[in-house]
Amino acid sequence: MQHMESKQRQRRVLTAVVVLSAASAGTVVACDSAGAAATYGKVSAHRGGDYGIDNSLKAINGALSHGVRDIEGDVYFTTDQVGVLHHDDSLQNCHSSRTITGSTWAQVSALRCADGARPTKLADVLRAFLASSNKSAVFRVEVKHHGEPAAGQRTAAKLLVQRLAEKNMTGRAIVQDFAWRNTAATIHAAHPGIRVSCLEKSVSAADITTAKSKNCYDVSYNAANWHTGLHAAIHGKGMQVAVWTVDAKAQFTRLRSLHANVIITDVPSQALHW
Repeated sequence: MQHMESKQRQRRVLTAVVVLSAASAGTVVACDSAGAAATYGKVSAHRGGDYGIDNSLKAINGALSHGVRDIEGDVYFTTDQVGVLHHDDSLQNCHSSRTITGSTWAQVSALRCADGARPTKLADVLRAFLASSNKSAVFRVEVKHHGEPAAGQRTAAKLLVQRLAEKNMTGRAIVQDFAWRNTAATIHAAHPGIRVSCLEKSVSAADITTAKSKNCYDVSYNAANWHTGLHAAIHGKGMQVAVWTVDAKAQFTRLRSLHANVIITDVPSQALHW
């Protein structure tokens, strides 16, 4: 009995050491929920982050070369179904009154944006991921469908998955959508197993239940709308937590301590060291 008690004490001490080590590292914490059993505070480079102009190939390549493991971007499709990384449908920042969804790729690619480069082609971004030595990097890509009816939203979502599949990038992509209630089934049908991020400005208990029913991988929300119990509720449904857009160290470290799995930031070059 004394020998058994000694072994039990050893196990308790070892468990305490493991837990304390994980807490001091500030990255991995064991938990019961499958959705939360992952790294907390993973940095995601918002639109490529501060390595270049938003959604530019320079920013994406910069994030890849600096070891960022989650890189976010936005994609619209031209009339000839070419994916273009851009936050807005409008091309005003490229000195044009055109829209991406109302133009051909030839018309879009003729433009030059704030950094002097043409708008970024989705295919070029996917090639950059594949060519990079940063093989753990994930492309967190939002399918954009400005003013589209429900059918148009589903078409854009399916097209994005097809483009990812053509480059063998489905396993390294997370498809984000604010219209996930309408598009999640289409995304999963286009490629079973692909991860879907359910975007919400704020999240209710009903939203979490619906996201689970749509087989969402994570729920991604505006950091300003955090509330007590939110992360536990999402993790409790087996999903991960993503939060945006967090550019201050104090807020970043707080959300990490609150078990946000992914924290999307405009300043990944700084956040990697927080």
